[in-house]
Amino acid sequence: MDPDIETALTVALDSMSPEPSEEFRRRFRKLCENALISNHAESEVRRVLELVTIDTEGES
Repeated sequence: MDPDIETALTVALDSMSPEPSEEFRRRFRKLCENALISNHAESEVRRVLELVTIDTEGES
């Protein structure tokens, strides 16, 4: 995977609250990699992304 994307994923995962499990981190990285290099159905990516909760309070 592109180093910039890998860095962005690390920053995003490290910023999540509550902290994601190692299993989630591994599977989410793999999903992102597959979505970037494979022809996965849009609905598959959407289902996993719906599992992500992001606290945006206080962000501009």
